Amino acid sequence: EAYLERMLLTLDRASHYYRQKNLVLGDQYLAKAIDGIDLFVQSLAGIKMALNVGLNDQIALGEATLVSIMHDILEAKRAGNTTELAELLEQDLSQNIKDWTTKFFPILKSYGRN
Repeated sequence: EAYLERMLLTLDRASHYYRQKNLVLGDQYLAKAIDGIDLFVQSLAGIKMALNVGLNDQIALGEATLVSIMHDILEAKRAGNTTELAELLEQDLSQNIKDWTTKFFPILKSYGRN
Protein backbone atom coordinates (compact mmCIF):
# COMPACT_ATOMS: atom_id res chain seq x y z
CA GLU A 1 0.00 0.00 0.00
CA ALA A 2 2.94 2.35 0.63
CA TYR A 3 4.02 1.64 -2.94
CA LEU A 4 0.67 2.89 -4.19
CA GLU A 5 0.96 6.03 -2.06
CA ARG A 6 4.26 6.81 -3.82
CA MET A 7 2.55 6.09 -7.12
CA LEU A 8 -0.12 8.68 -6.30
CA LEU A 9 2.60 11.28 -5.67
CA THR A 10 4.17 10.47 -9.03
CA LEU A 11 0.80 10.82 -10.77
CA ASP A 12 0.20 14.13 -9.02
CA ARG A 13 3.58 15.46 -10.16
CA ALA A 14 3.04 14.33 -13.75
CA SER A 15 -0.38 15.95 -13.81
CA HIS A 16 1.02 19.15 -12.30
CA TYR A 17 3.74 19.44 -14.95
CA TYR A 18 1.34 18.69 -17.80
CA ARG A 19 -1.01 21.41 -16.53
CA GLN A 20 1.96 23.81 -16.58
CA LYS A 21 2.72 22.65 -20.14
CA ASN A 22 6.13 21.43 -18.96
CA LEU A 23 6.22 18.40 -21.23
CA VAL A 24 9.76 17.36 -20.37
CA LEU A 25 9.07 16.90 -16.66
CA GLY A 26 5.52 15.67 -17.30
CA ASP A 27 6.87 12.97 -19.60
CA GLN A 28 9.53 11.96 -17.06
CA TYR A 29 6.96 11.47 -14.32
CA LEU A 30 4.57 9.76 -16.72
CA ALA A 31 7.30 7.28 -17.66
CA LYS A 32 7.90 6.59 -13.94
CA ALA A 33 4.17 6.11 -13.42
CA ILE A 34 3.86 3.70 -16.35
CA ASP A 35 6.84 1.68 -15.09
CA GLY A 36 5.28 1.62 -11.64
CA ILE A 37 1.92 0.49 -12.94
CA ASP A 38 3.58 -2.23 -15.00
CA LEU A 39 5.34 -3.52 -11.87
CA PHE A 40 2.05 -3.27 -9.93
CA VAL A 41 0.17 -5.30 -12.55
CA GLN A 42 2.91 -7.95 -12.64
CA SER A 43 2.93 -8.15 -8.84
CA LEU A 44 -0.85 -8.36 -8.77
CA ALA A 45 -0.79 -11.31 -11.17
CA GLY A 46 1.69 -13.09 -8.91
CA ILE A 47 -0.37 -12.37 -5.80
CA LYS A 48 -3.54 -13.66 -7.45
CA MET A 49 -1.77 -16.83 -8.53
CA ALA A 50 -0.23 -17.39 -5.09
CA LEU A 51 -3.58 -16.90 -3.37
CA ASN A 52 -5.40 -18.96 -5.99
CA VAL A 53 -7.88 -16.13 -6.54
CA GLY A 54 -9.28 -17.34 -9.85
CA LEU A 55 -12.00 -15.17 -11.33
CA ASN A 56 -13.38 -12.54 -8.98
CA ASP A 57 -15.77 -10.07 -10.60
CA GLN A 58 -14.73 -7.13 -8.43
CA ILE A 59 -11.01 -7.67 -8.96
CA ALA A 60 -11.62 -8.18 -12.70
CA LEU A 61 -13.51 -4.88 -12.83
CA GLY A 62 -10.63 -3.08 -11.11
CA GLU A 63 -8.17 -4.57 -13.57
CA ALA A 64 -10.35 -3.77 -16.60
CA THR A 65 -10.80 -0.20 -15.40
CA LEU A 66 -7.03 0.18 -15.00
CA VAL A 67 -6.44 -1.13 -18.52
CA SER A 68 -9.08 1.22 -19.94
CA ILE A 69 -7.60 4.24 -18.17
CA MET A 70 -4.11 3.37 -19.37
CA HIS A 71 -5.44 3.12 -22.92
CA ASP A 72 -7.03 6.56 -22.58
CA ILE A 73 -3.78 7.98 -21.18
CA LEU A 74 -1.78 6.65 -24.11
CA GLU A 75 -4.34 8.04 -26.58
CA ALA A 76 -4.21 11.48 -24.92
CA LYS A 77 -0.41 11.34 -25.01
CA ARG A 78 -0.39 10.41 -28.70
CA ALA A 79 -2.81 13.26 -29.45
CA GLY A 80 -0.71 15.73 -27.47
CA ASN A 81 -3.72 16.62 -25.33
CA THR A 82 -1.97 17.62 -22.09
CA THR A 83 -5.19 18.86 -20.46
CA GLU A 84 -6.91 15.49 -20.88
CA LEU A 85 -3.72 13.70 -19.90
CA ALA A 86 -3.48 15.70 -16.67
CA GLU A 87 -7.12 15.00 -15.85
CA LEU A 88 -6.77 11.27 -16.50
CA LEU A 89 -3.71 11.08 -14.27
CA GLU A 90 -5.06 13.28 -11.51
CA GLN A 91 -8.61 11.96 -11.43
CA ASP A 92 -9.23 8.64 -13.14
CA LEU A 93 -5.95 6.82 -12.57
CA SER A 94 -5.48 8.23 -9.07
CA GLN A 95 -8.98 7.09 -8.13
CA ASN A 96 -8.34 3.61 -9.52
CA ILE A 97 -5.12 3.37 -7.46
CA LYS A 98 -7.03 4.48 -4.35
CA ASP A 99 -9.71 1.90 -5.12
CA TRP A 100 -7.09 -0.83 -5.05
CA THR A 101 -6.16 0.21 -1.54
CA THR A 102 -9.70 0.57 -0.20
CA LYS A 103 -11.75 -1.94 -2.22
CA PHE A 104 -9.65 -4.55 -3.97
CA PHE A 105 -6.80 -5.28 -1.54
CA PRO A 106 -9.27 -6.18 1.23
CA ILE A 107 -10.79 -8.74 -1.15
CA LEU A 108 -7.36 -10.20 -1.89
CA LYS A 109 -6.52 -10.26 1.82
CA SER A 110 -9.66 -12.30 2.45
CA TYR A 111 -8.27 -15.00 0.14
CA GLY A 112 -5.09 -15.06 2.17
CA ARG A 113 -7.06 -15.84 5.32
CA ASN A 114 -8.76 -18.90 3.82
